[in-house]
This record gives sequence, structure tokens and C-alpha cells, in this order.
Amino acid sequence: MKTFLITVGLLLTHGLYSQTIGAGYYNNLSICADGSLMSWGHNGGYELGTGAPITNSNTPVLVTSLNNVVAVTGGDWYAAALTGDGTVWSWGDDGTGNFSDVPLQIPGLTDVVAIAGGSDHTMALKSDGTVWAWGTNYNGYLGNGTTIPSETPVQVNILDSIIAIASKGRNCLALRNDSTVWAWGINDYGSIGDGTTIERHEPVLLSSLSGVIAISASVESSFALKNDGTLWAWGYNAEGELGLGTTVDEHSPVQVTGISNVRTIGSGWYHSAAIKNDGTLWTWGFGLSGALGTGAYATSTSPVEITTLTNVIAFTGGRYHSLFLKDDGTVWSCGQNDEGQLGNGTYSPSADPVQVVSLCQVSNSVTENYNLVNYTVYPNPANDILFIDGEPIDGAVVKIFDYQGKCLLTQSFNGGELDVSKLFSGVYVLQIIGNNESANIQFVKN
Repeated sequence: MKTFLITVGLLLTHGLYSQTIGAGYYNNLSICADGSLMSWGHNGGYELGTGAPITNSNTPVLVTSLNNVVAVTGGDWYAAALTGDGTVWSWGDDGTGNFSDVPLQIPGLTDVVAIAGGSDHTMALKSDGTVWAWGTNYNGYLGNGTTIPSETPVQVNILDSIIAIASKGRNCLALRNDSTVWAWGINDYGSIGDGTTIERHEPVLLSSLSGVIAISASVESSFALKNDGTLWAWGYNAEGELGLGTTVDEHSPVQVTGISNVRTIGSGWYHSAAIKNDGTLWTWGFGLSGALGTGAYATSTSPVEITTLTNVIAFTGGRYHSLFLKDDGTVWSCGQNDEGQLGNGTYSPSADPVQVVSLCQVSNSVTENYNLVNYTVYPNPANDILFIDGEPIDGAVVKIFDYQGKCLLTQSFNGGELDVSKLFSGVYVLQIIGNNESANIQFVKN
């Protein structure tokens, strides 16, 4: 049996290996680099998934019954996880009678590649490009042409060739492989984006949008990122959630003129964030809880730059709090904290980002963690080339995964070097597989 020593210069000094983050109403989730899952915050609906009594936690706790987790999402009082075998697991109270204090597999659902949670429903994107949904269905957000709830997944009508899905409240979005956006569900404030306030029980095409590469949704507000780096928004805007500098609802997509060259977008319940190509972080929307991370308990109707937090690669948010994932694997939070949702060991709110503690802790000793001696990976962080030193392993392969669990590279491994020049800046996992054993190392791409 072969075993591996992986020397991880930068990241081992932190001992914090978060790969992906997710948020519910008052609770949070973080996937560790080894595929384990941690949660913290509110547990009144058993949304922490630990099987423990109804006790909130202001520090992360391990969800012991799940492993190989690649994606997470949260709703009002429940959470869900996608594992590497394409199955989906859910826990908490999803409003349909599915109630559990530990993760339970969603029956009849396989080959899933992405999940998205709403207030009291969940969506799943399958590898064949179809979308499936389950939960309550008051406003037709299951997308099957009815308002009948379903405890088991039903296929969303019309959609095919879908590559991304988004939801947060009761409005739903889907991005097709032709860069078009489709929307359905509640529409009281124009969150569908079709120029009306008519509730839609199955997806409608937003013909005014094209060239879209990413989507995001907050509660009755919607966002689309175009391939030219422009951001477009529509829907509910009473607290400036759209970032347009106004508090006027928009029933069709409008360009967010206060920001450009956007690379990544994300949303909480009533606030959102964008990361620009230059790596700067911008937030807007409801901020009286401190969720914008500006240092002030104040709302902003336009994007504002957060200069106190750098190298952020992902954002998500709950009702009145925010989570940020940095490229070193650390997670930071700000906003309301009466349920312990900031994860810093206190119940005090913070308008400045604070680091989540005790998250994905690992040993600082490589030999204790991997138990052996043969490989060194450098430099870490890497620029264009990542070197792997060590004796070749017969039949071994090397894989690189992004922080969402998507495999970006697979090739035979005989030692030497890997070209990582085409990777975006961020956190990745390098996996070496040989002789029925595997070793994982997280590295940073500059």
C-alpha cells in the first residue's frame, strides 16, 4: 500500500480548510476540504443536522452522518447537502412534513450536480440539464404548473439544458446553456422580471437578457451577471436590495450602474455582494444588522466597497448576516448574531467581518494527518505551475477540484509538474489516487 506525504506550506499554518459555504435563515454551513460538513447558528428547526437537542451553537459543529459533501444550501428552517455520488440529503423542517434532526436522503433523486434552497422548497439540477423541485408550493415555485405541494421531487416544466439554478425566497431562476435566464414563482414585486407582477407557476423566458453567465436570488429580488462583467437586477427593492441607488421595485432587469467588471455574485435574504475582477468586494442592501460588513449598522442602496476584507472568493448570506470565504480557506461573518450565526463563539452582533472559529480544524502535523513521507507540492500559493515532487506511483492519476466540488482536470500522474495557469484565483483541491488510496491537498492559485 502506497501512502503520501503532502507538504502544504501556507495552508497548514492556518489549520482551516473551508471549501464551500452556505447559509440559511439564521444558520450556516461549511464544507471542509476532506468533504466533511460543519454547521452553526440556530437549531430550533434542527437545521444544524447533528441529532442534538434544540440548542443553538455559536461555533461550528460536525454533521457526523455525512461525508463526501460537495455543495450545500439552506432555507428558512432547513438545510440540504449534495454528495459526490449525486445524491441529495436534507434535514430540519422544510414545511412539508419532512422533519428530521439528522440528514435524510431525498428518495428517487440521482445524478444531481447542483442544489438551491428557497424559503420552504429545494431545487436540484441533474446532469442531464433538467431541474427538479420539492416542498411547499404556495406561489407555484415548484414550477410544475400547479400550486400543489410535494414532499418528493417533481420535474420543473419546460426547462432543459440548464447549467445553473438559484433561489432564496419563493422566486426561482435557471440559467440555460445558451445564456438565457428563466424565472418562476412569486412575483408580487416583479422578481420574475417579465414586466408584470403576475405569479408564474412554470418558467418563463426573460427575453430582455442575453449573454448571462451567472445568476443569484435574494427574497423576491433577482440578479444576472453578463459576460461583459455588467450586473443586472430586478424585483423587490424597499431596502435598496437591487443596488440601483433607489428603493423603487423593478419589474424588468435593470443594469446596476454602480459596479462593473464583476466576476462573482451572491445573495442573502435582503442584501447581496459582488466580487470584481480586481478582487475587491462590494455589498449593498439591508444593513441595519451590520450584514454589509462596512463597519456601520446602515443600509446602502448602492454597492459599497469593503476594504477591511480582501482575497474573498465566495459570498452567501442569511436573513440578517453574511458569510465570506477567503482564498486561504478561512470563513468570515458579520451582522446579526443572536442565534450564534456569526460562529465566533459569541452572541454579539458585528458590523465588521469577524473570523469563524474552530472551523474544519486539522492537525498542523503533516505526518499525523497523512501518516507518511514521499511527496511535496510547491509553490503554495501557485502562479502558473504547481510542482509535485516524489517517487512516481504506477497507475496513479491526479485530479484538481474547484471549491464547489467540480473536477477541472484529470490526468495520469508520474510526478513532475502541473499547468494551473488557466485556473482562476482561488482555492482548489489536488487529489492523487493510486493503489486504492488517495491523498488530498488544498492549494491556492494566485
